[in-house]
Parts: sequence; C-alpha cells; structure tokens
Amino acid sequence: MIGTVVAALLPVLVAVLTGVSSDQRGSQTVPVGPGGEPVTDSFYFVHRPLTGDGGITVSVSALSSSIPSGPADLEPGTVPWAKAGLVIRQSTRQGSPYAAIMVTSGHGVRMQHDYVDDTAGPPGPASAATVRRLRLDRSGDAITGYASADGTHWTKVGTVHMSGLGPTVQGGLFVASPPAVDGRGTRGSVSTAVFGDLRVRGNWAGGDWAGTQVGPESPAFAGYPRNTSGSFTGSAGRLTVTGAATWHPPFARPCPPVAPSATSSPARSPR
Repeated sequence: MIGTVVAALLPVLVAVLTGVSSDQRGSQTVPVGPGGEPVTDSFYFVHRPLTGDGGITVSVSALSSSIPSGPADLEPGTVPWAKAGLVIRQSTRQGSPYAAIMVTSGHGVRMQHDYVDDTAGPPGPASAATVRRLRLDRSGDAITGYASADGTHWTKVGTVHMSGLGPTVQGGLFVASPPAVDGRGTRGSVSTAVFGDLRVRGNWAGGDWAGTQVGPESPAFAGYPRNTSGSFTGSAGRLTVTGAATWHPPFARPCPPVAPSATSSPARSPR
C-alpha cells in the first residue's frame, strides 16, 4: 500500500545541523567509494530505514542557491550542479554505495550512482510552473529511477544493479550544493529545495524522518556559509530542505557559479 507521508499529518518537523568549521575537523581520512577509489561524499540527507523492496515518490517545486558575497552576506546565484531529489544508500557512512534520482539547477533530471555514473533524464529545472516528480524503486539489488511532469506518465531514467546493499538501506530526500571557485580558492554554496507529495511504498520504518549531514568532518567539506546550516522543516504538506557540499569522484573540480545577471555560459561544476 502506498501511504502519503506529508508533514501535514505529523507534528511540524524541524531538524537543524550546524555546519562544521575547518578548524574543528583536523586531519581526516578521505572516504573510499565502492570501487576502491577516493571520493567526495557530503550532503544533507532526510532519511528513514527501508527493509526489503519498496519505493519513494516526491515532487520538487523549487531549487535555489546562494553564494557568499562577504563575511556574513549571501546573494542568490545559479550553481549548475546543485541537486535535490531521492537517494537510496547502503548507510549514511561516507563512501557507501548509492543510487539517486534528482533535479539539478542547470542539467535537468539526472540519475547518478556510486560517484562515477551519471545518466541524463528530461531537461529543464524545477519551479512552481514546472514541478518535477521523481520516483526511486528498489527491487532486490536493482534501483530504478523515474521522472514525471504530471505524476501520471512516468519516464524511466535508468536502472542500476548494486551489490552489497544488504536487507536494510537508508532512503529519503537530499540536497547537495557544490563549492564554487573563487580565485585560487573556493566558496561554499548552499541550496534549498521545496518538496511535496511525499509517498512511500514498502517496509519503511515508522516515526519521524531524521536529518543528517553526511560527511560533516570530511576534509572536502568546508562547512556552511555563515548564518546558514543544513536543515529540514515541514509545514502544510511540504518539506523544505537546505544542504551544502556534494558527492563526486576526486577528479571533479568545482567551477564558478553563474549569477542571475551574468551573460556567460555556465561552467561545469562537480556532479
């Protein structure tokens, strides 16, 4: 049975995780992905355990990004590889196998898994006028991602087979926002997505959804811009999720964001 899991049926959910500053982390081990390669793996995850087969469906009606313009100031900007959607992972441990279906700010719908594989889905961003609906299903070791413009007609984006998931996985919503180049360094961006129509199918654990910053002590995670943090809130049937950092292989380098007034073409950001 498919059950609607919306905040309107629960007490208002609030989870906040404050970004970790670099001086708190010290020296950390770089996480290793399923293929034995070093990876970057950090993002904000709103999750529950799923045992056995099941699925999750959600709509995304907004994805916006902000970039620091000063010590305590943020300005709106476009981060082309900012992404929001659904993910199923072996666990919240960095480097865990995963498969995800998502909307991005500049590259349409994508299905990604295990840090190195990326499949394009329908083009275009998510907005109030062009709501994107996403679905992620698990059947054994197979994870299949779908996208829809109306919630009735679904386009299969891809299916991946993942070994080692185990009987119970962590699944749910996520937001990731890669850093942007600033001279010879980088500036961390932060992105926020608005989700609705959240539904689950299968043996999902009961209780509230948990909010977790995956990889808060990662050497690749510079923390959140000042006065921001990873968080999720629920109200009136919607979930608003804010996140920073991203996942990708180590060779993917951050590229400059594109501000709304910029005239140049967006540069490639880490996926």
